[in-house]
Amino acid sequence: MPEGGYFVAHSRTTRLLIMGRAFLENKNDPKPAAESIRKFTKVYPYEAGGVGTPIADFLSGEAKLGKITPPPPTVFHEGTGKVMNTIPPNDFSYYEMLNEIVQQEPATSLDPELMGPIAAIGIIRGKPFAPDARMKKSLTEALALANATSRTLFVAPRAADWFYYPGSGWANQLFVSGSEFETPIPLITPEGVKPFPPTGYRTLDARTAFCYAVTAITPAMAMRGTRHRLHLPMGVRRCKQGALRRGQDLQGHAAEGHTAGELLVVHALRHHVALDARHATALPARGQPELPVARRRT
Repeated sequence: MPEGGYFVAHSRTTRLLIMGRAFLENKNDPKPAAESIRKFTKVYPYEAGGVGTPIADFLSGEAKLGKITPPPPTVFHEGTGKVMNTIPPNDFSYYEMLNEIVQQEPATSLDPELMGPIAAIGIIRGKPFAPDARMKKSLTEALALANATSRTLFVAPRAADWFYYPGSGWANQLFVSGSEFETPIPLITPEGVKPFPPTGYRTLDARTAFCYAVTAITPAMAMRGTRHRLHLPMGVRRCKQGALRRGQDLQGHAAEGHTAGELLVVHALRHHVALDARHATALPARGQPELPVARRRT
């Protein structure tokens, strides 16, 4: 793989979703950020023996010369105004989607420990997934319970250390679990960075709650610092009707004390009384897009 000036990450799957956020230079105009993405983002197949391959590898015969051709241009598709539901299904079709993923990805895309429970219910790569009526009924009931459990863990957590301070309505699991849901993130003190020792185990409630509601995770979401950090305060306390003010006022209060170098994303969730598949599948993909607080305040 290339050496020098590159960050190399290997994927165990054949399909990837690369996520990112861009800061807006002008609070009301996303065009400069979009043009920057188009200018600097390049996606193309890696050519072994191409740019980044050390000369020594060629001289020693460890690498063959790659094609001397420029990479193809990256194609961008406009997504504005497109409708897309990003919520996984909450009925039996969830298992059908899971089976589709298992069939199309390498057998080693998940750890054997994770593939074990999947195989136990009949989802095995290279084999048909055809549960009988009894198994289908059991899986459907298990899914409804898991869906309700995961949602409750997020909107009504009992872990006191998830909250920003005692009695707070804002919570974030990542400070006490890190992006790997294992070891708390280091403290930033006047004396310097103070890391916590590894715990050796995963905090499963935190992982379940976060991944159910937020889907993706990155170390940038779990950082303490003074600039260029991403905070995800989540309002999870049940409030009486009318207790919360208008959205822009909530955004403004949440943004107090945060510098221009930070990106504060506030998630507002509505807790549905009915947690069955009929209601869950009818939920919209997004109430409104995530925007930096500064832009919403305009």
